[in-house]
Amino acid sequence: MALAKCYDVCEKKSSDSLVQFVFEDHKLSLYSKGSFAYIQVHVDVTSDAVCDFTLKTAPILDFVKYIDAEELLLMFDTEKKSCMISSADKKSKIAFQSSSESMKDTADSTYEANFSLDDSFDFVNKLSSAAKFCSNNVQEHPLTAIHCEVKKNVFKIKSANGPVFFETSSAIKSEDSFEFYLHKKSSNILRSIFIESSITCSVNKNHFLVETNKCKLKIFIENSDKNSFPSQVTGWLDKKEDCSVKVSAHDLTKTLKYLGGLIDGAPIKITCKDNKLSLESNQANIAVKEILITEEQNGEATSDFNIKSFLDCVESFQSSWIKLHFIEMQADFYLCKLTSPNTVSLLCPVVS
Repeated sequence: MALAKCYDVCEKKSSDSLVQFVFEDHKLSLYSKGSFAYIQVHVDVTSDAVCDFTLKTAPILDFVKYIDAEELLLMFDTEKKSCMISSADKKSKIAFQSSSESMKDTADSTYEANFSLDDSFDFVNKLSSAAKFCSNNVQEHPLTAIHCEVKKNVFKIKSANGPVFFETSSAIKSEDSFEFYLHKKSSNILRSIFIESSITCSVNKNHFLVETNKCKLKIFIENSDKNSFPSQVTGWLDKKEDCSVKVSAHDLTKTLKYLGGLIDGAPIKITCKDNKLSLESNQANIAVKEILITEEQNGEATSDFNIKSFLDCVESFQSSWIKLHFIEMQADFYLCKLTSPNTVSLLCPVVS
């Protein structure tokens, strides 16, 4: 498991990823670095040996998975700079040439903010949702990472890629405050490494640290100034709505998936009127329309949206019900603001 975590930091795609083995004080510490993250994992061992060496991660991990042994035997030859790994009965063996490359971390360990999370699964899910709405490159939109803000007892998450803005939050235990940008792939690494529900986190101008008793993960970050997220985007959240409707998240998701499967790439026209939410689309020789009964509705609005973007927004809400608020920015140009407790998203319409 420790080796798998080290490989996960390298995003499971680098055959040249390295892991440093450090034996001391009856403990084995594994160190590894990826393009934007660093990990340190501790494993209990029955040895008082003191030595360290570095090996390629992938072949060791493959061997350990292959033999499926409860115990492993590691024998390191200092003179030959080689390491042999075998099962306890020595029926399966493999030898590696080692290197002296150091993977230990030397980054600053002074932190600006510290906090704890009682529900890490919810936190990672929200980071994963926000990652969907990060820009792919700065030419398309400058926000290629997730904007994070630590405030008193709340962790705020924001992302935007131009057509979509997403904001959510998680409850934390903290009295500190700090803002930073977190890599959009961070949720994938966190999900595969931390299986504990409760975790402790710290952050400074260089990295975001997540730790448990036997593991420390550092994700390198971009520091940001206070209130650095574009105010133009967040300012739209307070604009007066012209229409609002409350609808089942399950029904809306099911309908969007159905329409998306029938109509490839065509926009979807959404109409709120007479306590009904109408979704229709057409392409070439096919036209389709679905009507959802709403729980609440005020006003009327009609606008075209990208089906995939709308579905991504809806699926990012961990709620049974979603409110759709339509804000008219100009004639027949409605922003759709999706809301549920602790989460909000803005979706721009498709311009025909």
